[in-house]
Amino acid sequence: MTAGLSYLWEGSICLLLLYTLYRFFLARLTFFSWNRAYLMLTLVLVLTIPRLAIPVGPSPDTPAAGGLLYLVPEFEIPPSEENPSATVPLLLHVLFWVYMTGLAVSLLRLFTGLYQIFRQIRSSERHIFQGTPLLIHPDFTPSSFLKYIFLPEYLPGNKDQLMIIAHEQIHSKFYHSFDCLTFQLFRCIFWFHPIIKLMENSLYEVHEYQVDREITKFHSKAEYSRLLVHLVWTGGGKLVNSFNQFQIRNRIMMMAKENSKLREKFKFLLILPLMGLLIALFSCEPQEEVSPAPPPPPMESIAPPPPPMEVFDLVENMPVPSGGMEKWSQYLADNLVYTKEAKEKGVTGTVYSRYGGFSSARGNLKGDWMRA
Repeated sequence: MTAGLSYLWEGSICLLLLYTLYRFFLARLTFFSWNRAYLMLTLVLVLTIPRLAIPVGPSPDTPAAGGLLYLVPEFEIPPSEENPSATVPLLLHVLFWVYMTGLAVSLLRLFTGLYQIFRQIRSSERHIFQGTPLLIHPDFTPSSFLKYIFLPEYLPGNKDQLMIIAHEQIHSKFYHSFDCLTFQLFRCIFWFHPIIKLMENSLYEVHEYQVDREITKFHSKAEYSRLLVHLVWTGGGKLVNSFNQFQIRNRIMMMAKENSKLREKFKFLLILPLMGLLIALFSCEPQEEVSPAPPPPPMESIAPPPPPMEVFDLVENMPVPSGGMEKWSQYLADNLVYTKEAKEKGVTGTVYSRYGGFSSARGNLKGDWMRA
């Protein structure tokens, strides 16, 4: 639970910083394909950076090659007064269930929207125009989803409607519906974030800018702008590309804007130092150097020691600790420290010690069999 909330918190900071960079440095550039790629990359980075674990600092000692190998029975480190079991505060429980409720509601809305779209696809009047299925229903607004175009009426030969159909065909050509679906899934995870709506609008805005640029290659900007002004936006689900979804003024201004200079593409490199900062903050895990524990009990060899300078690769009688394995396990339990923070994060691993010229495993924090 604590790890999940920490992941959402770190991902929220990543989302805020990455979108802030886009809004202040990239949003007004006319490199629409690059802006679209940046926004989709942002989703990937927000989901992956908090999950990365990059160890930094000194690494723990490992057993020397060719050392004596033996297995020790598993044991558990009992809680002590100095290292009590972590308890999750009540507030974290409340936050967890509030988040899960919001996630469930968001997923329900997503799948309900998909169901409604597919129901409209099945129940609408259908026409085929240049290989594109047109779905006709009086309640529809001009929009598209995947290869389908939704229209309130079908007017063959109507110049304005032909331009609308061309607009929606370009949405389908650029696979904008897949961006919409991906973002809606992402939005379900970060439904609580205050800027999620702003980022959604930015992504759909870039879609419209891309289409506007393409369509004005074949139609005059004045004629197309007149059509945009003439159409009245009446809604449309976020899973579809609505023809008049955004402020007409911004789209007309972007069409009239001079193309950004090529050197301004270097602004996209700003993501590199920001990625480095986020990885350093949330993915790098410093490795602490553990102070050596007191020396273990002396080992009593059952068999006589070998002659000096004679090396054995295999012995018949393995050495055992003084007092037997029970005392050995008690020694490990008394000297191994499993920190509260490590328990909360579910950190596991194997601890090694080096004593008396050979290496021995002191304990596995997961309770598995140990080896050196």
